[in-house]
Amino acid sequence: VSRKFKKEKDIRSAVRYNWTGRYSSFWSGFYHSCEQYFFPECIRHYFVFTDQNINIFDKGKVHLLYQKKIGWPFDTLLRFHMFYEYYEELRHYDYIFFFNANILFLENISNILPVEESYVAVLHPGFFNSVRGEFSYETNPNSLAYIPIYEGKHYFMGGFNGGKANDYLNLVADLAENIEKD
Repeated sequence: VSRKFKKEKDIRSAVRYNWTGRYSSFWSGFYHSCEQYFFPECIRHYFVFTDQNINIFDKGKVHLLYQKKIGWPFDTLLRFHMFYEYYEELRHYDYIFFFNANILFLENISNILPVEESYVAVLHPGFFNSVRGEFSYETNPNSLAYIPIYEGKHYFMGGFNGGKANDYLNLVADLAENIEKD
């Protein structure tokens, strides 16, 4: 962590976690591995979007937010709409991170906070050694997500991203709006 930041224990992070339907089986492993390995010295609050009644382990740090299962592809496509609904609750954090339900931390992660940048994203493992022509970018030029064939150097996964809270919430709002327009 850069010296520009407060001590890690003073950094407040919101961890957004989605699960509906059968994905509930991943919660315990995710929560315990995140507590152990994801910025273990930081204050973390979990915002869990779920359609189930669960054992949340730590009621002071885990906030259940009801989210009806709307089915594929909408559970993924409309996630930014869900997140933005809780703008007021999330904007008070220093950082916000989103993880897919099946993420499991196996090693300490404490050096990915964006310093000069606003966001953190992870290269998609399915495209890690691929060339630009193999990326599954949007190819419809009428879409706001369209990437021309001569642009783009990386392909990022959607299941792990985050950043500085205000910047990230602005990104979430822009993505939700673009999805609505498309």
